[in-house]
Amino acid sequence: MYAWIIDTDHLTEGDAPEGTNLNAKGLTGPRQAPKHLIEALEAGKGLQFKMYDDDGEKYYTGRGIADMDDQESEDFCYGPLGDFGSPNAGAVLIKWTNHPEWNCG
Repeated sequence: MYAWIIDTDHLTEGDAPEGTNLNAKGLTGPRQAPKHLIEALEAGKGLQFKMYDDDGEKYYTGRGIADMDDQESEDFCYGPLGDFGSPNAGAVLIKWTNHPEWNCG
């Protein structure tokens, strides 16, 4: 299992409330993410990722975390992009800071 959190929504304009699709800062996922992983993210743990559109514009910065057995799985590496970045804003690429081998899109 894995979980992710959005730390910065680079698309936010104005005073959109946090934790919404208009300002994703603080959103977590996926819906079935285990509570212990969400709590770890809220405590500042996890590995940083950034999501981009097809022109290279940065959309979101966040962190992901997974149980040890799932850390390098395709579900974990692609998860934030497939769960949220693509459906919410059309992001097409996720890059993992310090783990370029996990980049996908």
